[in-house]
Amino acid sequence: MKKESITLRIILIAAIILILLIPLFMIQSLIEERQAYRDEAIKEVSKGWAGNQIVSGPVLSVLSSKVEKTNDGKTYTTNLQTNLLPEKLNYDVELMPEKRYLGIYEIVLYRAKIRLSGVFKTEDLNKAITGRKLEETFVSFNLSDLRGMQNDSQFKWNDLKP
Repeated sequence: MKKESITLRIILIAAIILILLIPLFMIQSLIEERQAYRDEAIKEVSKGWAGNQIVSGPVLSVLSSKVEKTNDGKTYTTNLQTNLLPEKLNYDVELMPEKRYLGIYEIVLYRAKIRLSGVFKTEDLNKAITGRKLEETFVSFNLSDLRGMQNDSQFKWNDLKP
């Protein structure tokens, strides 16, 4: 065989390529394994924390009743629940990242301080109870994951704690 043989050169180049693919596949396998371990570490650390948090509200609910008479003189009571949304609503959110470690993996979790402030129209409240007996009022919020609530949560109405 000649030293200048093109066929021999092509075969040698193909052999070298195949030999170099072996470490490439080994590295790819190692990368996939480490990614799986990282995902497992994130799941493990995140178990103790709340998931994505959606906060909605506040909603002021007013329960009222009215005693009415029918044409034949019988009385009956009608109950009405009126839900009022604030005219103005401000959310002040402060996000604080916290790093947790599991093995060689660093997981970033977030803690949020949320301050809500809003203004309800008193005209809407007066309209809801005009001519009716006020039974109960309450304010409600919707949180998607209650594990995110802390013991030091506070609620103030007109700068007063209930």
